[in-house]
Amino acid sequence: MMSNYYESNAEHYAAETFSADMSEQYQRFLTLLKDGVKLLDVGSGSGRDACYFQKQGYQVTALEPSKNLGREIRKVFSGEIVCSDILLSRKLNDAISGRVFYADFGTPQGNQSL
Repeated sequence: MMSNYYESNAEHYAAETFSADMSEQYQRFLTLLKDGVKLLDVGSGSGRDACYFQKQGYQVTALEPSKNLGREIRKVFSGEIVCSDILLSRKLNDAISGRVFYADFGTPQGNQSL
């Protein structure tokens, strides 16, 4: 199961992905945002994207189903972290209310952002 990978390899995964250059994807996404918008980073992984957008002045909630990755995110991100599967989260309504979604689908061949 994929989630077992992240639970077992959270520290390594976070270290390997946090410094990836996402500047091109960020710039494309930033042009779509209005001032003061709230973001929900779905599948936050290392917390890289949540940190970036928080530094840009956005209120960000990190949603990550892996509890161990949630611990890694906490090391670098000062915003709200919800450690739950998006389909099971009781906090989801609060977390997504009025927010714009940002999702980064990383693959060994490259990243695709929405």
